[in-house]
Amino acid sequence: MIANFKKLCYIIHMKQNFKYYKSAFTLAEVLITLGIIGVVAAITIPMLIHNSRAIEMRTRLLRANSIIQNGIGRMVADEVDVAELMETRDYGLLRKYFKDGGCAVPKNASEGKYTNYYGNSSIGNAAAQKIIWPPYCLADGMLLWFATLNEYRSAGGWTSTSYTVLLVDINGLQGRPNKYGQDVFFWVFNPDDGRVHPFGKSVTYVLDNIASSDYYKYCPGSKSWSEAGIGCTETALSDEAYFKRLKF
Repeated sequence: MIANFKKLCYIIHMKQNFKYYKSAFTLAEVLITLGIIGVVAAITIPMLIHNSRAIEMRTRLLRANSIIQNGIGRMVADEVDVAELMETRDYGLLRKYFKDGGCAVPKNASEGKYTNYYGNSSIGNAAAQKIIWPPYCLADGMLLWFATLNEYRSAGGWTSTSYTVLLVDINGLQGRPNKYGQDVFFWVFNPDDGRVHPFGKSVTYVLDNIASSDYYKYCPGSKSWSEAGIGCTETALSDEAYFKRLKF
């Protein structure tokens, strides 16, 4: 009898708790909760996508730096004249040091539609370097240009030097934003030490004999600079959060 009574009390207790739990959340509370979840998702999902893109872009930049350093390093070891290769465009020789990615490339500046960091000046207005078109397609769809570095002198304006510039679009023509310092980065080959250096604050010792513009040293530089963003490569390579601060 006592055992049955205890069992009955337990059943009644469970039913009461079930009713309590069943009515614990009202429709309004559920809707509010879903609304909060939606707001949080709206904030966090774009951030996650942006951070994922930033990681991808940084990985591509590091890959591009490795490809350039390795390719030019082997050229120097084989005593290849980098400046001459730039002028002759010997693709057979170029493929020996840089794997051909087989992608479509823009024929000229108008087709490429590249701009400076701020997007307010076209690559066609470039004066700090004479870019050789078309670019060469690297692995992973990256694009490589060779260019002659120019220096600015108040008396004669922009004049060419013996330095070779290498530009890389790390995500290809179809990958946006196609801007200096965001997905297009610059290196300079120094014939004196046979090495490739990223443009940035440290580039002054490489170009100590060149009357160079601040274009090469500062990131991203003034909005009034037609080639703002050239000096961002060193910063982008050394700062892990660089791409996270960009607005893609």
